[in-house]
Amino acid sequence: MGGKALELLRMLRLKDTLAECMTNRVFWDNKQFHFLGEVLKIEEYWDLHFAVCQSLYPLYRLLRLADMKIRGINKVKYYVHQVDHLMEEGIQLVEEKWLNEDVAAKLNKHSKAVKGG
Repeated sequence: MGGKALELLRMLRLKDTLAECMTNRVFWDNKQFHFLGEVLKIEEYWDLHFAVCQSLYPLYRLLRLADMKIRGINKVKYYVHQVDHLMEEGIQLVEEKWLNEDVAAKLNKHSKAVKGG
């Protein structure tokens, strides 16, 4: 799971670089990933992506604590309580963004293009 979390965060960090790549003529001439260019241009996608990363952050901290291999059950208990409290708020935020009609319409439009529909 830690690898997927890093991938999400890395993609968020490289947002500007991805936008720059999408303006490159070589990217559009290739036409292999042109559907991704359309999705990555949608600002609502990036808002949703950030909300997902933000909601999973307490879990990332708990995983990081487990990777550090240090003593301190008191820290584990604190982080578990944070995960319980903050994950619920984060999931609600992601749900609100996902169920937003504008976001759903834009992403569904592009997902049909990806599926070939």
